[in-house]
Amino acid sequence: MTPKELKKELTARGLLVYRTLADGVALAEYERENLLVDAGIRVLAVPDLGLEIRFRVEQHAFPGEPDPKLYERARKLAQQARLFGLLECHVERTPQPSASDPERVMDTFFDVVYRSVASDLDQLVAHAKQALASPRSLGG
Repeated sequence: MTPKELKKELTARGLLVYRTLADGVALAEYERENLLVDAGIRVLAVPDLGLEIRFRVEQHAFPGEPDPKLYERARKLAQQARLFGLLECHVERTPQPSASDPERVMDTFFDVVYRSVASDLDQLVAHAKQALASPRSLGG
């Protein structure tokens, strides 16, 4: 299935698409005043059908906590995702610069990314909907 075909299938099944990517589709959290908000959930079409979910902790919400503790908080958010077969694939630490002064860091995001491979689109859509209904970030 191509990403374009996947987008049509997901839209027909009631999911809101944020963007079509080279390897799949990014889902939107909700629509607000003609703006879509990225949900941090990707439905993958290439190389295999699968699901990727990003769990995020924003450092400003936990000042002074060390990086490992922040990643652990993100992993706790992922407990539900692990129940339907997602496995941790990588972590990311992303500084968020000020729009007016790129040298100034306003916050830092600590992401833990989970991924699964699926053979059934129905189950994948059910898991994506379950993920959309679950918390995936702390501090926002």
